[in-house]
Amino acid sequence: MLSEAIAVGTLSILFAAAPAPSPSPPTASVSAATQAPAAPAAMPVSFNLSSAPAAAPRPAKLETPDERAARLVGEYLAPLASAEPSAAAASELRSLVAQMGDEDCRKRDAASAAVVRRGMAAIPVLREAVCHRDPEIAFRVREALADIPAAGLRKILRGFEWRSDEPRPSRQQKIVAELAAIPTAAAPAVAKAQNADREVAEAARRYVAEAEGSGDSAGAETYRLSGRIMEARLVALETLLVELNREIAELRAREEAEKAQAAQAAQAAAVAAANPGR
Repeated sequence: MLSEAIAVGTLSILFAAAPAPSPSPPTASVSAATQAPAAPAAMPVSFNLSSAPAAAPRPAKLETPDERAARLVGEYLAPLASAEPSAAAASELRSLVAQMGDEDCRKRDAASAAVVRRGMAAIPVLREAVCHRDPEIAFRVREALADIPAAGLRKILRGFEWRSDEPRPSRQQKIVAELAAIPTAAAPAVAKAQNADREVAEAARRYVAEAEGSGDSAGAETYRLSGRIMEARLVALETLLVELNREIAELRAREEAEKAQAAQAAQAAAVAAANPGR
């Protein structure tokens, strides 16, 4: 099991940009660009999503099965991994956040939907506006923060809706097939990710309670969002495990069928060799 320090460390690249504290309830003053909301004294303030890395690029060197399995699991979880927007993307996101307060409801709805489509990369910018002075913007920002983990999960699960009559399998199906080819490394890689995410989810629940108890509503929202992301990842990993076990079972069944066919062919060839006149 991960230590408490590691579990705590997994909760903040997501929240590197924290909102300015709201006037009510009172919270400690923090930098809007560098820190998460102030937490109760017993809670760490800084978090790090190190247990949930973004998908790593394919290395040039030859991978071991364990390295390959870890990379594939990371790629599978990419829609729910921490991400930082580029400067240009951050500027566009801030513009969309401003449009959430437009007088035209259609523009407000379009801006909210566009922000959610940006996925995890939108979170740092949204965190800046959680305590926006415009209540409509603050409300929509919180809605978007709640919707992004669910949208990331839907993106992952849609990959398993691929049909055999489609031109090519989804990336998720390809990842399952690649993992099934290294089953002794795949199962531990998935289990390691599950254990890490459960640890973070449990820590987030504890910190939500502590933040609420201390009157830190912004901090509670931060930890609540961390919990939502971890819960979405755990659903995605459970689905991966189900699909992986199914693929492994199918591979083994095909291998057994091929062995049986080869044995029958060898037996037929032996009979024919023993009875050349027939």
